[in-house]
Amino acid sequence: MANTVFENKIIEAKAKDLLTTSLNTRNLMTVDNSLTSEAGMTKTINVYTYDGTAEELVAGQGNTNRGSISYEGKDYTVKLVQ
Repeated sequence: MANTVFENKIIEAKAKDLLTTSLNTRNLMTVDNSLTSEAGMTKTINVYTYDGTAEELVAGQGNTNRGSISYEGKDYTVKLVQ
């Protein structure tokens, strides 16, 4: 099987398309401004995971698949850093 060589511009455009999204991620996160604490305290940070697939649609067409978001709490110990 022979390798197919693509121009850098084609690879760059494809990578940019993959990374660019119109998804409003603000609805998928909780902003926690209370992360400043005393040294030795434990903070639980939720780590979110999306389970599902993305599908390519034409304008005006609705999704046929529905994903789900779950989270797992991960404990972090606050350290004093200067």
